[in-house]
Amino acid sequence: MIFNVVASNLANPDALAPIKGEFSSGVISRFPMVLRKLSFMYSLMAGLGCLMMREPAKITATWFPLYDPDGDKPSKEELKEKLVACLTSRRFITLCIMAWLAAAGGYTVANEYRTFGQAASVLRTDAHGRDLGVLCAVANGLGRPVWGVLVDNFGIAKPWLLLAIMQTGALGTFYAAATSRSLPLYYTATIVQFFCLGGGWAISSTACSRTFGDVANLVFSYVFLGFSFGSATGPALMNLAGFSLQQTLSFGANLAIISGILGMTYNVNFEGLLLRARAFLQGCHPDELEGNVCSIQVSWDPPNPAPCSNTDLHLIDNYMNVASYFLQNPYLET
Repeated sequence: MIFNVVASNLANPDALAPIKGEFSSGVISRFPMVLRKLSFMYSLMAGLGCLMMREPAKITATWFPLYDPDGDKPSKEELKEKLVACLTSRRFITLCIMAWLAAAGGYTVANEYRTFGQAASVLRTDAHGRDLGVLCAVANGLGRPVWGVLVDNFGIAKPWLLLAIMQTGALGTFYAAATSRSLPLYYTATIVQFFCLGGGWAISSTACSRTFGDVANLVFSYVFLGFSFGSATGPALMNLAGFSLQQTLSFGANLAIISGILGMTYNVNFEGLLLRARAFLQGCHPDELEGNVCSIQVSWDPPNPAPCSNTDLHLIDNYMNVASYFLQNPYLET
């Protein structure tokens, strides 16, 4: 947020307005200098931050109730085994695809909002673009705790669906606002996109911590692949496939809808669903299913859950109980 203003003042100290979507040669010639100065500032801040980092004298349970410094820690081989199991799990693949599809349209707006707004003469001055960048940074940062609260209260699926719906509406509004040259509407659509981008990071990190246990931090680093592909999707469509910005935004809106649908399936245990479906069709309880054959005499013991399995099947059980009521199947009664 701060460096957005700093960069604008360094590159365009006179606040010159763009002419037909392009700045003067003087503004453009300052761009390499701006990058060098910003790099120096970032490096200086990172160095000062490293110098101020200190290890606590003693970690106590009062500070971190869930942290046990003297507890048993898994070996590297165990962590590697769990990590491989998680990275090949359906949930990890689903989460990466969700991140990619949701980020495709959002990052297209993030990459193009200033250039496109100036070309469409909706951002008529450099101050308009600068102020919009500041508001977008605030929405992206402050929106993350909001999404975190939603996840804590409603789980993963519902907030992700809300995020997808908001992105779809904002993507549809973004282009219309630019072509109609409505500055308030253009501000709103862009800010909502940045608000949703922050939500994608907040929800996916929580999904990792709830699903992947003690390797969640390692798994989350691989979820970055989904966001990276999302960031590259818009430029690839426009530069390689020849899509216009309007077509790219429309495509991104469709991807966001698919992402929301995938989010609703994230916590569904399809293996358990298939097991109950087979038992239902054969007229017996899942505990009485041996392989694919219903056997009242032989009890079926479910396998130990995988390191990444953490699904509650009460919803599926409720569906089966409702069906058993209508079909009068005594084996499904609980």
